[in-house]
Amino acid sequence: MEFEKAKLLIDNAKTICLVAHKKPDGDAVGCVGAMYHFLKELGKDVYMVMPDVTPRFSFLPEIDKGVSRFPEDKKLDLLICLDCSEIERRSSINKEDLKRANKILVIDHHMNSSDEGDLRIIDSEAPANAEIVYKLIKYMSSTISKNVATYLYVGIMTDTGSFNYERTTGDTYRVAAELVDTGVEFSKICKRLNDTYSEAKMKLIAKVIDNMETYANGKIRVSLLDKEEQEELGATEEDVDGLVTYLRCIEGTIAAVYIRWTKEGEYKYSIRTEEPIDGSEVAKAFNGGGHKRAAGFETTNLKDTKEKLIQMLEGLL
Repeated sequence: MEFEKAKLLIDNAKTICLVAHKKPDGDAVGCVGAMYHFLKELGKDVYMVMPDVTPRFSFLPEIDKGVSRFPEDKKLDLLICLDCSEIERRSSINKEDLKRANKILVIDHHMNSSDEGDLRIIDSEAPANAEIVYKLIKYMSSTISKNVATYLYVGIMTDTGSFNYERTTGDTYRVAAELVDTGVEFSKICKRLNDTYSEAKMKLIAKVIDNMETYANGKIRVSLLDKEEQEELGATEEDVDGLVTYLRCIEGTIAAVYIRWTKEGEYKYSIRTEEPIDGSEVAKAFNGGGHKRAAGFETTNLKDTKEKLIQMLEGLL
């Protein structure tokens, strides 16, 4: 890891902007929030750009300090891109913003062909991007504050499926233990993110199961949640997210696909797989991406895309 170079970029910057991908998940929010608090503690002028973070994360310290865009009248010394190394997926950052940045640091655990940035720290083996951010912060400081640790714990816990995914390592548990020792309220975090649902979400879970289609003798399970069903239940963006979990939990499932309509008029495909299917390779075929076990993509073409996806999964089996 090129942490010394990253440290020099941070040390030499006064005004720093933090950005993650659109519709940030727990890992993205965790990375941005952790870096925000850490850099504030270093005396930096820091802006975290997260205009579309959901109320699910409203309990996190100073999450309301996020802004929709970096101020146009500010000089940008350093842009740090977290959990996202492709400009097309970033939230409220365009090519003009990139030109304004004196330096760009990318920290990610997704592999892609981009070479953007003055320094790119990419570790595709990391189970969560927050684990890379933790290592950078530990390289720069001997101590981690409770606020920083809280965000890092959220990032690691959510992107490892509460430490259940196969990419989780012994190091992941050791990092989590150190974060807990700072006073992180891990039980509260787990209750809020894993065990608290709106009534609308509970009804959506039932609807997703009811809409489920099975292929390849139950090895492939696909469910679509359309616009009318979401509106009928008064579902929010937070409610409709993450429902693929309930498909992949069914015994015998090798590939679970959850399709939902988005407010942008597109359809978002969330894919979860087991051996022998590599979900990231499947998603790439539809201009998406992700990890081996969790990936996804978006498209405006529902019928043809769904059929092609099912055929591809059946072929891989």
